[in-house]
Amino acid sequence: ISLIFGKNSFAEIHTFLIKVTDDTGAIDLTQSIYIDWGAFINAVLNFLIVAFVLFTIVKIINRFREERKEFAESIMRGRLTRAERRELRKAGINRRDKEAVKAYFEEKKRIADEAAKKAEEEAAEKARLEREANPTTEDLLKMILEQIKANKA
Repeated sequence: ISLIFGKNSFAEIHTFLIKVTDDTGAIDLTQSIYIDWGAFINAVLNFLIVAFVLFTIVKIINRFREERKEFAESIMRGRLTRAERRELRKAGINRRDKEAVKAYFEEKKRIADEAAKKAEEEAAEKARLEREANPTTEDLLKMILEQIKANKA
C-alpha cells in the first residue's frame, strides 16, 4: 500500500488544505491545516486485523466446543444411564444381553408412541367437540346460509 502512495509509512500521508512553512521552507504541521490520511488508514487496518484475530479465536473456540459435545455424545451412545439400568434390573433383563435390551427399549418406545398418538387423537376429538359446542362466527354464518337455502327449496 505504501508503494501506491509513494511514502515509507502511512504516517507521512497528508492532504494539506492550508500549508504553512517556516523560515527554512519546512512545513509547520502545528500551524498547517491538513487531513491525516495515514492515521485513518492505520486505524482502519488495525481494526480489521484485531477483528480478524478475534473472529478466528471465537471460531476455533466454537469448533472445540462442538467437537467436545460430539465426543461426549459418541461416548454415551453405547452406555446406559443409571435410570435405564434400574429399569432393566426391575424388568429382569441382563444388560449384557444386547438383543434383549434392544427389544425392551424398542417395545418401550412403541408403547410411548402409541400413548402419544392416542393422546393426540383425544386432543383432536376434544377440540372438535369444543368447536361444535362453541361455533365460530364463520360456522354460524354457514349454518344460516344452509337454512336460508333449505327454506327457499
